[in-house]
Amino acid sequence: MNEGNGPGAVARGLRSLREAHALGCGELAACIGVTPESLRAIETGETLPSAAVLLRLSAFFAVEPAYFFDPASSLPIAGPGEASSTELDHLDGLVDEDTLELLAALDRSARKLKG
Repeated sequence: MNEGNGPGAVARGLRSLREAHALGCGELAACIGVTPESLRAIETGETLPSAAVLLRLSAFFAVEPAYFFDPASSLPIAGPGEASSTELDHLDGLVDEDTLELLAALDRSARKLKG
C-alpha cells in the first residue's frame, strides 16, 4: 500500500467526514462501537482501522470503504448514520483486510469502466 492510500489517507477521510457531520470523536466512537482512543489513533494516522471498523465507518457515513483510501473514487451510498452500531455487529470477522482491499480495488476499477 503506498503512502497516499495508507493511514494518512484514511485519517484525512475520516476526519473530514466526522467534522462535516459536526461529530465529536467520542460521539462517533460510541456510534460505531469503538473506544475514543481507538478512533483517535485511526484519525491521527497512527493505525489503520480493522476491516470491521472500516465497514462500520462506511455504513455510518454511507460511503464505500474505498472512500477512506481515495475519496475521489467513491460516491455516497445512503444517508449518514442510518445504521446503528448494533445493526453492524454482524459484520465483525466477516471480511479480512486483504479482502477489503481487493473489494476497494474492484470498486475503483468498476467506476473507471463506467466512465
